[in-house]
Amino acid sequence: MQKSGKKVFIIQREFIPSKGGDSRRIDELAFMLSSNFDVKIISTSLCEDESPLGNCIIKLKANPLNFISRWIFSLKIIFLILKEKPDTIYINAPYLEISILVFFSKILKIKTIINMTLMGQDGPFDLLNKTKYPKFLAKLFLYFIGKSDYILSLGTGLAKQAIEYGWEKEKIKVLYPSKDPKIYHPAFGKEEKANLRRNYGFRENEFLVCFIGYLVPRKGFQDLVFVWQEISKEIKEAKLLVAGSMREKYKIWAEDQLSKLEKGSFIYFGAVPREKVADILRISDLFVFPTYLEGLGAVLIEAMMSGIPIITTNLDGSTADLIRNAENGLLINPGDPVALKSAILKIYNDKNLRENLAKNAYEASKEFWEEEAKKKYLEIFS
Repeated sequence: MQKSGKKVFIIQREFIPSKGGDSRRIDELAFMLSSNFDVKIISTSLCEDESPLGNCIIKLKANPLNFISRWIFSLKIIFLILKEKPDTIYINAPYLEISILVFFSKILKIKTIINMTLMGQDGPFDLLNKTKYPKFLAKLFLYFIGKSDYILSLGTGLAKQAIEYGWEKEKIKVLYPSKDPKIYHPAFGKEEKANLRRNYGFRENEFLVCFIGYLVPRKGFQDLVFVWQEISKEIKEAKLLVAGSMREKYKIWAEDQLSKLEKGSFIYFGAVPREKVADILRISDLFVFPTYLEGLGAVLIEAMMSGIPIITTNLDGSTADLIRNAENGLLINPGDPVALKSAILKIYNDKNLRENLAKNAYEASKEFWEEEAKKKYLEIFS
C-alpha cells in the first residue's frame, strides 16, 4: 500500500524496546503504521539509540522523571511540531504536563490521540490521585487531555475509568495491541518443536514452563519461584524458562529470587529480542504469568498466538479481557501460590485440557493478528 504522505509523531517517554514491555509494543506499532505514514518516535534521554525494527527516533534531552523536565520535554515537542508539522501525534502513557501539547495541537488543528497504559496507572483518576499539583490545577490539565481527538485504552478497565471521569464516551476506544503472526505462531508439528528444543538444549520429554516479563514484584514472579521449588521436586522432568530484564530498582530482589531456585531446575535467558521470545514460547508446554497489576499484558497475546496453555491472574479490565477461565486458559487470584501450584499440576496431568486450552487460545488470538488490528488502527490514524 502506498504511503499517504502524512506524518505521525509517537510520543514515548521511555523507549527501550530491547527490554520489552511498552517500548516493544510502541516499536511494533510504529513499524505497522510506517507502511502508510511517515512515522517518528519522539523520546527522552531514557531511550535506546536505535529501534530494533528500524523506526526513526528523535531523542530530546530531558528526564521525564522530574516534573520540571517533563514541562521542558513537552515544550521541546511543541517546537518540533512547529518545525516538522505532523498531521497526527500519538501520546503513549500520558502525564499531566502533556496537556500543554494537547492544547497547542488543538490550536494547530493536529489530530491528537492519547493511549492510557503503563501498568493500569494512567487513567484520569490515577493521574489525579498521584499528582503533587493542587487538585484544581490537575483537573485543568486533565480537562485539556480529555480534549484529544481519541482516547485509547489497551483494556476495558481504563476505558471504564475514563468514562466514569466524564471524558466523552464517543472518543474512548478499546484498542488491543497487534502482533505479527509470522513471528508469533505455534510450532509446525511435533518434529519442529522437538528440533527447536534440541537447538536450545532441551529434551523432548521435558515439561517446559515459561515466564516472560520484567522480574519485579508486581509481576508475581516471587509466587512462581515459591511454587517452583516444590514443582521441580515433584516433577523431575520440569524446567522453568525465565526471560525478561531486571529493573535496576529490583535487581537485588530479582537475583535473590533466582537464587532460591535449585540449580538445573530453571534457565534464565535475561532480556531477549522478540524472535527469541517467540522461540521460548514455541518450545514451552505452558506459559505462567501470575501478575498482580497489568494494563493488559500483551505477552498473553504472544502466548495465545504460540498455541500453548496459559495460567494467569484474574484481573478485571486487563488480563480477564483476554483469558476466559477453563476455555482458553486458567485464571487464579493474584497472590495465591496454592492455586498457582494446583493449576500447573492440573495442566501437567491432563493432556486433553492442555490441548484444548492451547487450541482455543490460538483461535482467540486471531483478532490480534497484525493485519486485523491494522484496519482498526488505520481507522483511528487516517
